[in-house]
Amino acid sequence: MRRSSFSPLRPLLAEIPQLALAAVTVSAAIVIIDVEGYRRLWEVSREEFVLAGITAVGVLHRIARPHDAGLGDHPDADRFRDRVEQVLSRDPGRQEWLILDFEGVGSLDATALDALVEVVASAEELKVGVVGVARANDRVIARLTSADLLEPVGPLRTFPTINASVSAYRQRGA
Repeated sequence: MRRSSFSPLRPLLAEIPQLALAAVTVSAAIVIIDVEGYRRLWEVSREEFVLAGITAVGVLHRIARPHDAGLGDHPDADRFRDRVEQVLSRDPGRQEWLILDFEGVGSLDATALDALVEVVASAEELKVGVVGVARANDRVIARLTSADLLEPVGPLRTFPTINASVSAYRQRGA
């Protein structure tokens, strides 16, 4: 096995993202903190000074720890499909509609489309009448269309909002 020439530097290189984040945080702190304003607060109202200080620390704490997610390849489990099937199997035969909120979905690759086809098949087996997506962006709609998954060709209905899907559900029998 070939050993990387960067091996001795790996611990140092691993710290670079944290160092870069720290530099951004310090830069933000310098811009955010109005020293003259804090001095005036100290003179006028110590309570407001303390509240302003707590708020600034809270904001900086939030900036220094942004949301992150671990991504990985898990070939043994399709989390999305498994999660939907788990929800549907809790009370089989009782769910009439399955609406998937796609607001956070930026795009769909072939694997995601395959998983979606499997979810639709599982929903049909469990007698779910309507399967749809809400709040999908144009790129996702284009992929769903090219994969023949959207009505009238495919099984999926689309809704611009969650409220639109709820309204359609409520009007189904009217």
